[in-house]
Amino acid sequence: MTNAPKAPTPAIELRAAERSYGSGAQAVHALRPVDLRVHHGDYLAIMGRSGSGKSTLLNVLGLLVRPSAGTVLVDGRDTAELGDEELSAIRGSSIGFVFQSFHLLPALTALENVELPLVYGRVPPAQRHSAAAAAIERVGVARRAHALPRELSGGERQRVAVARAVVRRPPLLLCDEPTGNLDSESATQLMALLGELNGEGIAVALVTHDPEIAAHAGQLLRLVDGAPAEPGEVAA
Repeated sequence: MTNAPKAPTPAIELRAAERSYGSGAQAVHALRPVDLRVHHGDYLAIMGRSGSGKSTLLNVLGLLVRPSAGTVLVDGRDTAELGDEELSAIRGSSIGFVFQSFHLLPALTALENVELPLVYGRVPPAQRHSAAAAAIERVGVARRAHALPRELSGGERQRVAVARAVVRRPPLLLCDEPTGNLDSESATQLMALLGELNGEGIAVALVTHDPEIAAHAGQLLRLVDGAPAEPGEVAA
């Protein structure tokens, strides 16, 4: 008798994960129970109106907030019993973040901003400088490596933010409205870059309100009032 092949372990998985604020009649259900698997190499777009729970879902996926109920597993590891330091370590090694507002430190150069995750990870200086230089080259802004954020265009700042997010080669990249502050040309270039990174095996989960941006993804999850539009809906 031949054993069936074992299903691959998702990069991250939610099991009936929900998030509420407050209690009793005053409770606000920002995210209702969601079951979701994001496998290595997946490309997921998350859509919904303002207040639908998109950012809350991304924060739960990114271990930035704990679910009020349900389970979050990273590479099959249940995070429920982990302390804050352990969650921080997982975020640093396994999850990259790209935000609409870039979140670059204004006093640091582009290269120094990209190095930050490696500084926090206690990577030796020579090694982190080499890795940051490679990451900034990878996203196409090496010539601007020594510029301060205020000297960069919006598209360049977002590319630096992507380089910072992937400098440790995390298996999962979470993007919250990454094109929201970009002009159309910069947005097109950024989406091409995200597609290339996804093609290299990085799972991408992207929050957007723009159907044209969502169309780059291979899967779509629509949220309405904190819940999937249909039970279990993650449509290709």
